[in-house]
Amino acid sequence: MVSGGMTCIKYLLFLLQPTFCSIAILTVGAIVHVAYAHYSTFVYASYQSAPLVLVVVGVVIFIVAFFGCCGAVKENHCMIVTFSVLLFVILGLEISAGIVGYAKRTEVKHMLEDKLNTTMYKYYTNEDFQQSWDIAQHEVSRRFVQQYVVIFDA
Repeated sequence: MVSGGMTCIKYLLFLLQPTFCSIAILTVGAIVHVAYAHYSTFVYASYQSAPLVLVVVGVVIFIVAFFGCCGAVKENHCMIVTFSVLLFVILGLEISAGIVGYAKRTEVKHMLEDKLNTTMYKYYTNEDFQQSWDIAQHEVSRRFVQQYVVIFDA
């Protein structure tokens, strides 16, 4: 009875883990890259790589999940240990990224204020800035109108 349950868990791990984890992260990275590309004039170039980092992370997680799945299916101790070590490293990187993100939150705020002011002053002289501001204003006004309708229809 126990071996049947372990076999089921083993194959579920093999099928679901790499599929959902890596494809979800790859999809989020691609969607963010496509959906917010027109706002690239509002941020420094170093911040524009975040969606591409998500795509790379999705590929890395797929590789790590491959070690876990193969190790579970073949019951290979070395692959399972490699999987565990790589998960530990990824956890450390996630914690580090969270700490850095929290520490840099004011820098991001100042960067956005600087870039928004700079691009606003160049609105009439630069077509890219003009297009980005027009899209941003359209998005904000559309969301405000939707919220207004929801509030007053209730």
